[in-house]
Amino acid sequence: MLLICKKCIYPNLPVTTVCTRCGNTIQSEEDVAKKKQLWDALPEQARKDFEQKYKSAQEEYIKRPLILRKRRWKDMLLGGVALGIVGLIHGPLIIIDFMVGAFMGLVLNVIGGGSHSGALLFGMGYFIVWNFKD
Repeated sequence: MLLICKKCIYPNLPVTTVCTRCGNTIQSEEDVAKKKQLWDALPEQARKDFEQKYKSAQEEYIKRPLILRKRRWKDMLLGGVALGIVGLIHGPLIIIDFMVGAFMGLVLNVIGGGSHSGALLFGMGYFIVWNFKD
């Protein structure tokens, strides 16, 4: 029942109208009024449990960039290997393939990942390497 901001993906309590991180409007005042009545009707222990889940979700959100920074070298290595394998298929310029793949892995790490972003980036990397060899 956490509200996730569509702009910054930050978890918010269901009784808020704007995101507590970026200020984006999450829901209308009417929806908040309905949810506020349900919130007040909850037993005290259920509200405390929910607020604890809310705080842990926010802590995970805050820790995520730190985890990504720690994985940066691994992501660069994996990106380099992924595009380097394509380089083995196409010819002797594997170092350029590895470097472009490592850069694409770094970019993917910085923007936060995602399968669509990864496919787009490595498709662009493949296109760049393919055209560079000709």
